[in-house]
Amino acid sequence: IPVTQALLDGEFDPYPRIRELAEIYIGSTSIAARANFDQQLKDEGLYDQFLAIISSFYEPGEIQDPQPVQGTVYLDLDGNLYLRSGTETFSEDIGQLSQFELNLDGATLTGLLKDSINWISGLIDDLTIGLGGRLIITEENSSVRQFTGDIVNYGYVEHAVQSQAVIFGVSGESLRFVNEGVFALIGGSSLVGRQPDAVFRNYGLLRRSGSGESQIFMALENHGTVEVEEGGLHVVNSDYAQADGLTWLKGGRIVLGQGRKTKVNGGMLKGDGVISGDVVNSSIINPGSGSGSLFFVGNLKQLPSGTIEIEIGGTSAGDFDTLIVGGEADLSGSISLSLTNGFVPRINDEFKIIGFSSGVGSLRL
Repeated sequence: IPVTQALLDGEFDPYPRIRELAEIYIGSTSIAARANFDQQLKDEGLYDQFLAIISSFYEPGEIQDPQPVQGTVYLDLDGNLYLRSGTETFSEDIGQLSQFELNLDGATLTGLLKDSINWISGLIDDLTIGLGGRLIITEENSSVRQFTGDIVNYGYVEHAVQSQAVIFGVSGESLRFVNEGVFALIGGSSLVGRQPDAVFRNYGLLRRSGSGESQIFMALENHGTVEVEEGGLHVVNSDYAQADGLTWLKGGRIVLGQGRKTKVNGGMLKGDGVISGDVVNSSIINPGSGSGSLFFVGNLKQLPSGTIEIEIGGTSAGDFDTLIVGGEADLSGSISLSLTNGFVPRINDEFKIIGFSSGVGSLRL
């Protein structure tokens, strides 16, 4: 550090020493070494000046070249820190690292994440994403992104990489992903389970948005809220099972693989949109958000504990809920009717609220 101060004061030729310091700075062999070096510079008020000297000394792009340098960590002059190899264990406080734009780019990340990190490539193993933690799956490339072990999210995960899947589990090992926070699937992003018993359990919010189709090749269990705002959410090789909570179609669609079913065992299925595949209801189906329509391309089997909730706010199309079943409606259980918008029906008013190709059974009011 004293030599660096002398350098800044212009007391000697900087070339050899600045090269040495720059290579120490950029080629640190661990996060701790980099953070300690940063802190020493900051303690003496030299950090910004040191970066400025490095920037003026090297040719444009020389340091910012995203190829790995010696060591497990790479920092460019824009403050982007890349974890390139080895295993980094995060804990409650990552100290000086929080000042950088963190990027997981080939290393293995484990422990507790309470800050934000971009996931370019590499492995995430036995990680808890804490409140305030953000995992952003970014940058289209041919690299592998893979979860292993037990993953619990209390923060925010965003997957917006088009036509590329995040892999869950490794061959021969099961994986448990529990979402207690927000998991956002955007556009054509997908999730793939490596093992048949890989499961995504949602207790928080799983939101699918943007144009395109997202595919989930693993068991999907909902205990929280699943929102499909537009486009399609494909559950390919398992049933979509809701134990409780809410599935809310906001103009999107859920598409089941061949022979797979949407099972509303608890909570509610509501909104405006389409479910392609058979639906089994033992809880509540409520078309619309207000007045609206649900369309099931397959069959509907409503069990005795199931209820269809219909809101009626007028006699014109769009003033009342509709449920359309493209196949057979096997109906038992109940139907619940409620009036909205101050509407009072008159004798002989008719409302075509449920349609189907064929039907058996009856509903109690």
